[in-house]
Amino acid sequence: MDTAELLAYIDRHREWVYGLMFAYAFAKTGPLPLVAGFVAASGVLQPVLLIFALIVGTLLGSELRFWLGRWGSGWVYARFPSVAAWLALASASVDRYAWPMLFLYRFVKGAYSPVSLGAGGSAMPWHRFALINTLSAVIWACTLVAAGWQIAQLGLTVNREWAVYGSLAMLLILIVLSALLAKHLKQRLLPFAHAALLARTKIQNKA
Repeated sequence: MDTAELLAYIDRHREWVYGLMFAYAFAKTGPLPLVAGFVAASGVLQPVLLIFALIVGTLLGSELRFWLGRWGSGWVYARFPSVAAWLALASASVDRYAWPMLFLYRFVKGAYSPVSLGAGGSAMPWHRFALINTLSAVIWACTLVAAGWQIAQLGLTVNREWAVYGSLAMLLILIVLSALLAKHLKQRLLPFAHAALLARTKIQNKA
């Protein structure tokens, strides 16, 4: 199947593609929206509908994780100490760096579920989480789709292969930088996470 056939296939099944992007955004925050933005530049997908599906999917996914963290964090702390340590780390990250953490966590590989769950287990009220998280979802969806669109436009002015190679290189750099940032942030937050874990464990033991 060549590129023209692939685009024609996507055009015939675009409703399923929007559904796929919704499900993908509900489950994770990887680079697929960037690819969808690249495809949208050809005209077979509507950018507005694509962004809408991504925003709704990622908001519902993060809200579900938030409430799982809010309702289930005590149970996790009491029964699963190894998992509780990671939950405490995520909760500490939200408590210490609420706005930047919730704005950027969708761009950091592997941070979507832990930070959403940690926000539920943190002291942050839901209405504040909902506000920051909604802004974050809009920025994430628009940024990735727009980036994919711009890469496709770049492919019209330079060799398409070089445009693809350049985008892959930028994606790799982003992944490496996000991994380094996550490692540095983890080291800074570990003392606060240990304190939160100890305090929560004492509360659970008294209960």
